[in-house]
Amino acid sequence: MKASWPPSKPALPDGFQCVDVVASYTSAIDSWRKHFPALFAARFAIALAPKKGLKPKLRAALKIAKWWLEVCIRGRAEDVPLPACDVVLYYSSRKPSFQPAIDMLAERLSRRGIWCAVLCPSRMEIWSASSGSGSPNIQPVPAYKQLFQHGSSRLIGLKSLCQSFWIACVLFTIILLKRPGLLTSVFANPFGVWCDLLGSLLRFRAAQNLLRGLRPKMIVTSGEHVPFAAELLLCDEGTKTYRACFFNEHPTAAMLPILSNEVWVWNDLVSEVLRGISSMPSNASFSVVGNAQVDFALQHDEGDEARWQQLQGHGRFEHVVLFLSEYDGSEAVDTSRLMAESLHWLAHAARECSGWCFIYKARPFHFDKDVPGQDFFRRIPNFVLPDCELSLTDYLSWSKVRAVAACGSTGLFVAAGAGKVALRLLPSSTSVPLPVIDDVSFAVHSAEELVQALRRIELGNLTKPSRYLDRAFPYRGCTLDRMESLCLERLSELQKNRA
Repeated sequence: MKASWPPSKPALPDGFQCVDVVASYTSAIDSWRKHFPALFAARFAIALAPKKGLKPKLRAALKIAKWWLEVCIRGRAEDVPLPACDVVLYYSSRKPSFQPAIDMLAERLSRRGIWCAVLCPSRMEIWSASSGSGSPNIQPVPAYKQLFQHGSSRLIGLKSLCQSFWIACVLFTIILLKRPGLLTSVFANPFGVWCDLLGSLLRFRAAQNLLRGLRPKMIVTSGEHVPFAAELLLCDEGTKTYRACFFNEHPTAAMLPILSNEVWVWNDLVSEVLRGISSMPSNASFSVVGNAQVDFALQHDEGDEARWQQLQGHGRFEHVVLFLSEYDGSEAVDTSRLMAESLHWLAHAARECSGWCFIYKARPFHFDKDVPGQDFFRRIPNFVLPDCELSLTDYLSWSKVRAVAACGSTGLFVAAGAGKVALRLLPSSTSVPLPVIDDVSFAVHSAEELVQALRRIELGNLTKPSRYLDRAFPYRGCTLDRMESLCLERLSELQKNRA
């Protein structure tokens, strides 16, 4: 592959411009986050919220008004009784790929007599050992959402409303004095800032009440920057608990500073990159555990061939390339032009490589988003826009999928671990290096290079040396064993320290 950039490539936003915005915001509030932790917990929502137009402002204002009306009508909420647990396992519903790992970890721990609370924004379950059968006892907590109303009353609601407004004023002053260049961006939607801070304060109260009831020894999250995870780790009860985070993102400055005591990473390169971001050092320890999604892809059954034939249409293709879209319609991320250019590369390759089937996979929860130029691509016989949403694990289990292409998705890492050829498309002259992804993928700088790469894959001479894959996937096939072992070790150490 060529090492230089073609001069004709345009400068297209690739989503990673958001890293600088979030990092700059975090740096501005750094000395104030201990006094106002909601400023930090809501940093992604505040820094990357939609700004333009009247709709976002009206939406935020109506959301505040609706919440206050509900508080006035509801009155005081009842307490939610919770059993004591040893471990809280939290995953974000925005990252559904991690839910199986959390559930399986909870199952393993509960078999050992360890009580686990498994939760995400939409559900909560208590997992414990079953006295009879080998399967664990799973007890849903139907009143889980009441935790976000726990102890709420008109007086406390008014206090939260005023407090969030006061913190918004403090933030305005901080940005004005420290980062005036961010002022027009952050406060383009002042109602949005107020709404995000109010939401974070409510989550702080819910997290505090949740941990008081559960009294866990350990908290494991699938990401620190997602809603409710940051509040769990930053609330008073959370800071008294041992905290471990499964790092499931690109290691960038936007992910720092790290809140947890320990970070579980895919491989040593992730921790090296995080340590190398010296502007915001962290005292957290790093433990390599591997990537659970890679394990699931390796173990997943390919399923019925008829389903795949239906997906391909009437064509009989020997090879399939899967394109992982990063388009979500977000104004802040703004990947529409990047995706459109990538798809034109794929269209060119589809015409040149008639023996290949090209499948477009939307981001999770974005299946209904219109694909840029989708009408044009539907006319290409070997280019497929599926009418059903399948998971990345489903696709990677299909033996005909030989290659996976994307501009920067972490799915490329998973694909390489599952034995597929990972192709990182670089249609923009401003694409940033992603060391963890670049280590296991091949860079593609033009549509013609994509065609050449696919032809080399057909011949079987485009592969990464085994030493790369051994280094990148040290616990391939036994990630859950490693996670379980670490949980048991930490719980044992905590028990000894308390004795």
